[in-house]
Amino acid sequence: MHGSEGAWRKFLNASAMLKVNVAICGGDLTGKMIVPIIERSDGKYNYYFMGKIYTIESKDLEKAFKDARGIGY
Repeated sequence: MHGSEGAWRKFLNASAMLKVNVAICGGDLTGKMIVPIIERSDGKYNYYFMGKIYTIESKDLEKAFKDARGIGY
């Protein structure tokens, strides 16, 4: 899974759909990388992701979190 939220959700949904009594995930659950998102003094945020530095506003934080979680960071 390597921290991929999408893969984790598929695992959980498959377990529920198949109505199994036990589901075992015997692999790596942790993410591949941490993406620090740093608040600046002007209220904006900077972060480095996929080879690029981003500057965003607080309204865009959830998208940044989702993007990082989606690929297992």
